[in-house]
Amino acid sequence: AVNAINITAIAYAYSEDSQFYTPLINSFNEYSKEQGLDINVQLTFLSNSNTTRSLGDYISLLNLYFKKKSTLYDIYFYETDYSENYDQYLLDLKNRIPEEHIKLLDQGIINDKCILNGKLIGLPITLSASVLYYNKFYMDKYKKKPPKTWNELLETSKYILNEERKNNNQIELKAFNGLFNGNWAHNSFYEFIYSCRDSIDSPFPEIKSNATVRAYETIKELIKEISTDEEFKSQDDYSLTELLRGSSIFIKYWIMAEPINSIVLSKYEMTALPGYFEGVSSSRMGGFNVAINKNIENNKEKVDAAIQFLKYATSKEVQKYLFLRGDSVPVMNSLYEDKELCNSGSRNCEMLKNLQHMKKPKERNNEIPDYDKMFYLYSKQYLYEGKSIKQTLDNLENISKIYYISLDSNESLTGLIRMWILVIVGIVTTMMSLLTNIGKITDQKCNLKILIFTLGYTLTIVPLLCQFIRNFPEKNKFSRWVKKHKKENKVFKACKLTYIKRINDNFINNIDTSKGTTSAYCNTSYNNTVTSISCYNSENCNNTNFSKSKNSNSINTNIKNNTTINTNSNNSHNNGREDNGNIATSSHHRCNNDTSQSKKSFIKKILDYHFITDTIDSSDCILDPSYLDTNQLSETSNYKN
Repeated sequence: AVNAINITAIAYAYSEDSQFYTPLINSFNEYSKEQGLDINVQLTFLSNSNTTRSLGDYISLLNLYFKKKSTLYDIYFYETDYSENYDQYLLDLKNRIPEEHIKLLDQGIINDKCILNGKLIGLPITLSASVLYYNKFYMDKYKKKPPKTWNELLETSKYILNEERKNNNQIELKAFNGLFNGNWAHNSFYEFIYSCRDSIDSPFPEIKSNATVRAYETIKELIKEISTDEEFKSQDDYSLTELLRGSSIFIKYWIMAEPINSIVLSKYEMTALPGYFEGVSSSRMGGFNVAINKNIENNKEKVDAAIQFLKYATSKEVQKYLFLRGDSVPVMNSLYEDKELCNSGSRNCEMLKNLQHMKKPKERNNEIPDYDKMFYLYSKQYLYEGKSIKQTLDNLENISKIYYISLDSNESLTGLIRMWILVIVGIVTTMMSLLTNIGKITDQKCNLKILIFTLGYTLTIVPLLCQFIRNFPEKNKFSRWVKKHKKENKVFKACKLTYIKRINDNFINNIDTSKGTTSAYCNTSYNNTVTSISCYNSENCNNTNFSKSKNSNSINTNIKNNTTINTNSNNSHNNGREDNGNIATSSHHRCNNDTSQSKKSFIKKILDYHFITDTIDSSDCILDPSYLDTNQLSETSNYKN
């Protein structure tokens, strides 16, 4: 129509052949003519096919338009992951879109991706999700089922690879791509960590939780056993090529649009990504939202026309139309219950309905600039650069924490007692320097004032400085030296050694794990000393005991002159009693009895074992055998280290 309202829109897709924007815009313009709306939408479409721009360039272009307050485009299509960057530039749709219309859409996506700072800045128009593609030919050939856990994926891959290599040594079959590359970056790590949570209802795991540890260790195991660093670092085009060729057993990738989707599904089937535990999974959700430029807010005619387009694009009829065409995954859960729709074509409604959407650690992302980039950087160092899991988790925790001096005795009993006493003494000493101003001023008083003030200032500042050095995120010789010497006055945070009594038995006599205490008794042939190791910090040492290690039922500790203590949870030499799963040792394994040094060595070995089996950082309880003077021990001696 001559007097039609022209609305401009801009969008981006990876491929011009697999995109929904053009059919959507054409459909709306036809609808507008039929309904006499006199609205015409003009689309500017960018893709890798018609421009050199990538998604990153498109995001930068949008930022440029927003910051310049441009009115060149009235409607923006933008990727959901970048919603938090745009809330101040997009029109609040609350009270503009009917509430009953909004309720038709997936409320999880609305709350997570569309509502920011109390404003509804856009509506979801299309979704995609990361899923696992499994090769139908090889799975059918070896009668394997889609894996429900990462361990099943690992074992299935190893089995098929081994069988294929027996028959064809030149085979180029791959197992799993991982997609831990720069494009997916932090999202692949978030997704994998979320898949290793304890249960389906568990929140996103904490940095130093068991779930995070097992996630990183599982990723490393997958690379080592069935893949390579290069394959896990490979870009998206590699994964797409593998899907089109059918040359990999498993591929993690997006749900794709037609016509590529049909080609891929001729070789592969889709299923949810595995989890560490069966029934637990994770899927990264992607897709695009549609929004209105805030800079046209005063142009009521254009705003009303844009609202008409948004309501049409997110209506049930249009979402169903796009789903039937294979252009997108619908943003309405009710469509997954449409039997006629789901039974036609290759749409896996049951899988789509049960996908467990990954929830990112949103509170950290919002508070810390470049958190995602740093998270990927440190995680990548663990995967590809040989960093230990402890170093990696320490680094990840450091970027999510703000360090401060705490008065909480649960965090630092030592700091509360010693450090603050020194600070108070320093303050009092500094104030005492003012006494030198009383009476006649002399050279001696001036020098004394400087001396007292310097001493007081040092006592005030140095304890705080030591605490900051100790908590400095980058571990080095200096910070470790400060941490060690700060604890060397025989007051320790984590554990204590108590010399209790002498015994004449010839073997470890009793193990008592009641009330969180573990006792190990060791004999020498002279004055036999009982060593008790117990925890008094309930937060760090909960349920501490001498349990068997992860990989073995026993541990051998070399003492001196090849004398060995063998601890084994399956032995039962405890005065004829069963040990109930605690450690005992046979009577012919004895502590060396030559010198007091053997006692010190034994105590240190016990501590080492204690920390290894309980995964407590041994740096929190440093034992220097030189502290122990066994000549001074008596039945009632009680020392803390």
